[in-house]
Amino acid sequence: MILQVLQLSLKSPKSAIRTVLDWRLSLGESALALTLMAVLSAGLMSLVVGPLPTEIDPVSAAVLTNPVYLAAVQLVGLAMISLFLFLLGRVAGGRGTLPEAVAMMAWLEALLILISVVQVVALVLLPPLGLLLVVGGMVLSVWLTTNFVAELHGFASLLLTLLGVIAAFIGAVIAMLLVFLLLFVLGVLHV
Repeated sequence: MILQVLQLSLKSPKSAIRTVLDWRLSLGESALALTLMAVLSAGLMSLVVGPLPTEIDPVSAAVLTNPVYLAAVQLVGLAMISLFLFLLGRVAGGRGTLPEAVAMMAWLEALLILISVVQVVALVLLPPLGLLLVVGGMVLSVWLTTNFVAELHGFASLLLTLLGVIAAFIGAVIAMLLVFLLLFVLGVLHV
């Protein structure tokens, strides 16, 4: 079943995400799936990131060298993007629910992890192809996100949905920066 939905995600993203949404995961189940994807993504990134450049800032170095921090940052980011996609969609008249938005984000992250694995293998074995796959992966991720959100909320316009996705991403980044700034000021996070 999952392999069929993976294939469908590339052929017909709206049909694929409709299948995922029809699983009717609760918020807890969706959050658990999102957490698993954050951990898998952090694990993959920890395996791929080699020696850090000496000029990297201390905050990035602390996050990139600690898989627990990396998974936490990934989870917070995914959760905030899910929340912003849900809220902005509802404000725009969409019908998606928060559990559906979180399930959608978990599925999207699973696809992005698979795409990343293919990109890393290609970069190691055939760097020029790998670079093309990196660019292709970015385009594919935007395409999938836009189609998934359009289906989640029942939006007809992919262009307006894309603008909403961009707004949600910017809002989530700003919110994450504020949260981490607050955590540093409170002394919860150390570098």
